[in-house]
Amino acid sequence: MTAPRTARAPIYPARRAIERATSMPGARPVRLFALLFPVWCVEISATVCDAQPYEVLDGYLTLRDGHRYVLKEDRQKLYFDSFTCNPLPKTHYAGVTYFAEANLTGTDRTKFHTLVSLEPFRTEALTALLARSDRSDFNIPDGLQDGTARSVHTEWLPA
Repeated sequence: MTAPRTARAPIYPARRAIERATSMPGARPVRLFALLFPVWCVEISATVCDAQPYEVLDGYLTLRDGHRYVLKEDRQKLYFDSFTCNPLPKTHYAGVTYFAEANLTGTDRTKFHTLVSLEPFRTEALTALLARSDRSDFNIPDGLQDGTARSVHTEWLPA
């Protein structure tokens, strides 16, 4: 089994998936397909405007919201669907394991089949994401400004 980039819980066992499917009314699983979906992993560098509470010396200055703002450089990974180039929502970040290689066998020897996308990553997808008003739903902090792609590569999401 290819090791994940970070240590996390093992992949959902195939037997458990079948048991869950058979417990659904009217469902009768015939076959199990374990798949690896290609995902664009885009590492960006950006300026982040970080609001911080005032220090003692800063208390002599008066500003409207009681915070001072510090600009700092930050790097972050964003994930996009490799077929549509749509950004993945925040639910695809915490607790989700992505794999660097498309060769994977599950804990119960389930062989994962690789899906292939021939679509290239479109840089305008990143620009459009950064301009969205609901961008916090896609794992982008509110203070992030001027994001640019530093690297783009494929990672694999097991399903």
